[in-house]
Amino acid sequence: MRALRFRVYTSRKQDELMRQHLRIAKDLWNELLSFVKFCYKEYDRFPTKRTLLEMAKNSGLYSQTSQTIANRVEDAIWRFVKRRKTDQKAGFPRFKPFNRMKSLSYPQLGFRLIDRRHLKVAPFGLLHLRGYKTLPAGTI
Repeated sequence: MRALRFRVYTSRKQDELMRQHLRIAKDLWNELLSFVKFCYKEYDRFPTKRTLLEMAKNSGLYSQTSQTIANRVEDAIWRFVKRRKTDQKAGFPRFKPFNRMKSLSYPQLGFRLIDRRHLKVAPFGLLHLRGYKTLPAGTI
């Protein structure tokens, strides 16, 4: 798996839309985490991954982005449980304020690298890039 890191230059409209999507992602994380805490308190069990994915549907985000958030919540819960079983110091996953939600994930679809200076992302349109590293030949 390859990850590329860029500095993105956005218009005001794109910036506002990105902030809105990050806010939705934060709200989804907090809602799922709240549900996990409720289930554990009431039923002494954690919800299944399928339940979390069902809750993430129709969140207002790109579908795979919301699924990634649900998977991250579940992974955080199981990391907590695993550390507790091995008697390591472990804190329960925390609710996130807006300034802690810094990225959105588009694992398969929803984006396309046009050339070395432009990236098209489904909800935001054409974004101008300045790369931290030069792209290897043949990646575009």
